[in-house]
Amino acid sequence: MELFLNGKSLGKKTMTRNSHLNWSVPYEPGKLEAVGEKAGRKVATFIETTGAPVEIVLSTDQKSIRADGRDATVINVTARDTEGREVPDANLPVQFSLIGDAKIIGVGNGDPSSHEADQYPAGQTWQRSLFNGKCQVIVQAGRKTGAFKLSATAAGLKAGTVEVGLR
Repeated sequence: MELFLNGKSLGKKTMTRNSHLNWSVPYEPGKLEAVGEKAGRKVATFIETTGAPVEIVLSTDQKSIRADGRDATVINVTARDTEGREVPDANLPVQFSLIGDAKIIGVGNGDPSSHEADQYPAGQTWQRSLFNGKCQVIVQAGRKTGAFKLSATAAGLKAGTVEVGLR
């Protein structure tokens, strides 16, 4: 295995089975890349220093859900920098709004020490702080076909939206 910091090698080490490797690496912004070999094939992974968050991005793995009043989908929320990279230290509050025959039934961020509400009474604005640059919203379908549109806003960032069909 070889470790690179901004393209400069920090040395090679051999890993024994079921073990681990470590390097002492002074902090420097940029790209840290590990390159190795497994079963005769080159494998590599990297992490990069990110910039400040500039936008909220919403995504889901479902393009549509059933309009049966019970089906639901999880919407992933991330903060991204100008290069489109997820910003892992963005922990700012995000507000949500929904258009269409659906309702938000929960929000979460995986932070075990968070005291924020997971659910809000009707008429209140749904919100959740990002934790390590991420949070999630659960949206439940109504009974009308069409689509719903979820929007997310955070102070100083470009808002994000996602549309999910209701079939």
